[in-house]
Amino acid sequence: MQTADPFGEEQTLTAKKVVILKGSANWDSAFETLVASLKTLSDFVAKQGIKPAGPSLIVYTSTDDAGFTYQAEIPVDQEPKKSGQGHEHRHITGRRHAEIHPSRLV
Repeated sequence: MQTADPFGEEQTLTAKKVVILKGSANWDSAFETLVASLKTLSDFVAKQGIKPAGPSLIVYTSTDDAGFTYQAEIPVDQEPKKSGQGHEHRHITGRRHAEIHPSRLV
């Protein structure tokens, strides 16, 4: 039996456009913070009239004893009409550590 990697599974991603929301959280409120970020990002994409082009991702960018920083990402086929506060869009590719979240959770 193989144990799960506590830091997410390494994925090799093909180039895609994504909308990104950067954030940070402490370990005590990690789940609630990530869910709220995915909801905020999902609402932004929906208000833009854009359908997600795949499952949502959480990419962890740093960790320490107090918490972590991350990027919530949603792949899209078209760029947003305008970026919202704190939202970015860009192409991603290559190997990354990420948790893939089914769209139904957002």
